[in-house]
Amino acid sequence: MSAQAALSIAKGVLSVASGVANARAVNSAARKNFRNANLDAAFQYKQNQRAFIENDRAARQAGYDAKQSERAAVASAMNSGAAGGVMGSTLNALVAEEMRTGATNQSRIGDQRTNNRMATIARGKGIEAQTQSKINAQPTASYGLLDIAKIAVGAGLGIQSHQDQLNAVAAGQG
Repeated sequence: MSAQAALSIAKGVLSVASGVANARAVNSAARKNFRNANLDAAFQYKQNQRAFIENDRAARQAGYDAKQSERAAVASAMNSGAAGGVMGSTLNALVAEEMRTGATNQSRIGDQRTNNRMATIARGKGIEAQTQSKINAQPTASYGLLDIAKIAVGAGLGIQSHQDQLNAVAAGQG
């Protein structure tokens, strides 16, 4: 074996070793990025869940307060009507109006809770998409046997890649 061939093979072996080391470094960085993206997502999910719980609790409390106000208004209307001598359909109209206001408040609070739930789901999907985007942004590398064989054979036999051959022909050297 000539010294030139031995040198080419040594260059090929070093190129393979360098390629494998680079692939390992890239993949190590990708694993760290994956772990960090998932940790960040878990934190954001927890914050999202806390916000949902707090908003839902506030809405339920508002619903309870609205129901209490409705009951108090109905009782007040009945007491006022009885004390003032209002009877029959007039008293029923007063009570019905207070109950209608209470029902409207309950409906609005139900809508608020539904909106809160839907917003929480949407934020969760946004967190998921953002996390996937972070993961996808980090490149990964593979360095398989075919890559190693191409470099080793090419270096050992002095074979150029197809693109190198085309470039040489275009430059008038081939």
